Amino acid sequence: MSLDETPIDCWRVKCLITGTNEEIEQQRLDYLEKYPYMCYGTRQVSKTEAGLVMQRFRTIKICIEACTHKPVPRSNDNKKEEEGKDHTIFQTNVT
Repeated sequence: MSLDETPIDCWRVKCLITGTNEEIEQQRLDYLEKYPYMCYGTRQVSKTEAGLVMQRFRTIKICIEACTHKPVPRSNDNKKEEEGKDHTIFQTNVT
């Protein structure tokens, strides 16, 4: 049984859990207890013959920043809107 954590990038960590099915399940529960979903966004990515792959955010702060989107102001917000622009979207069926 082994648990191997590898950084994916600056924000996320990948964890590979190997062993028997019982050992993998116990390690998965322990890992979820240590890094709960609501704090770290821990989730199971895949289960293969090699073992179980899980991903999570590195810190609680990174998880919060990723889950709460702050809109970026548009660059044209300060400009006067052009005449006749009502932002209508036309949809056509092309067959």
